[in-house]
Amino acid sequence: MTSVAGAPGVRPHARSSGRIGPNVILQTVAVIRERFGDAAAAGVLADTPWRLDRLPTGMVVEADVRSMVHATLRRFGDDAAHQVMDAAGVGTAHYLLANRIPKIAQVVMKLAPASVALRVLLTSRSEEHT
Repeated sequence: MTSVAGAPGVRPHARSSGRIGPNVILQTVAVIRERFGDAAAAGVLADTPWRLDRLPTGMVVEADVRSMVHATLRRFGDDAAHQVMDAAGVGTAHYLLANRIPKIAQVVMKLAPASVALRVLLTSRSEEHT
């Protein structure tokens, strides 16, 4: 596995003003609470604007999410942190399918080649924010 500094797709010194939906935080905290308890989840949130009793409800700053990911890596080590993030990703995907992607669009995307379905998802999402 890779170290915190070398985690694929995670650049500790990169700064961005991008925003991400709150579900990434909610799902990650839920997985940590379930597997390691409230104290561990509170520790991961320590360097973020959120607390267990004050989790986000709207879009969040990408740099704050990055801080939470790095705290997860430091606290649990590469293997456990990757398992947490994988489980949180699955939870987020289930949330999106249940709440954000219309059923008809899901049917169409299942019939389309994966590259086309991905392009549709990415295009429609990026156009919402332009």
